[in-house]
Amino acid sequence: MKQFLFFVLALSPWLVRGVELTATVRQMARPVLVRNEHNSLLQLTIHSMQPFVQVRSIGVTLEGARNLESLQFYFTGDTGGFSSEMPLGERLRARKKIVFTGHTRLAAGANHFWLSCRVRPKADLSGKADALITVIETSAGRIVPKDETRRWQSASASRYGGIGMKGCTHTASRR
Repeated sequence: MKQFLFFVLALSPWLVRGVELTATVRQMARPVLVRNEHNSLLQLTIHSMQPFVQVRSIGVTLEGARNLESLQFYFTGDTGGFSSEMPLGERLRARKKIVFTGHTRLAAGANHFWLSCRVRPKADLSGKADALITVIETSAGRIVPKDETRRWQSASASRYGGIGMKGCTHTASRR
């Protein structure tokens, strides 16, 4: 029995390499609020044909970083709604390019992640924030997600979320 277990563990990296993975991103088109602990910027869904694939890192390019204090990815499993219970790695300071590292085991099917941000207390209320996932590193290889963000108004409509004050009735308008 021990030999069999050792054999399976020794082959597991090669077995996982053949797993089919796809990823899609949906950006949230809503204001991010200054005093909110969590402002969701986007939802990442990774579809795995088999369980036990591990997400090792997620690369993000950010526009509007000067208005943001920090960012954090959260894993919600097969639940599509946002929850801050299972962070992926550490909360990172906002900058143009960020790589979130951690270890999250995927289940077979849809696995949801959320990118959340905190806005700087003195953020420019006319500012905007936009995040783009550039690459996802897994134990089965590299994935580049497909952006499924809906273009609501027109082909030239902005994907950016405006910055607003929590508790105020007026928020920055989208251009």
